[in-house]
Amino acid sequence: MLNRFGSAEAALDALPDLTRRSGRPVSVTSQAQAEDEIAGLSRYSARLVAQSDSDYPPLLEFIATGPAFARHG
Repeated sequence: MLNRFGSAEAALDALPDLTRRSGRPVSVTSQAQAEDEIAGLSRYSARLVAQSDSDYPPLLEFIATGPAFARHG
């Protein structure tokens, strides 16, 4: 989406139209919801690991549809 629309803001702005065309409801997570999710990771001794992080699991790089990030304990 970032590559296609050029920015996160433009990608989010495009969601309503994309949702209508796909027939599948899409909702955008609020900043507060995202912060709550991240804070909740500690309950599972987990943390977010982005694909650009040095400790991103290397085998995930070989999966064409691999996750944008992995939860890794």
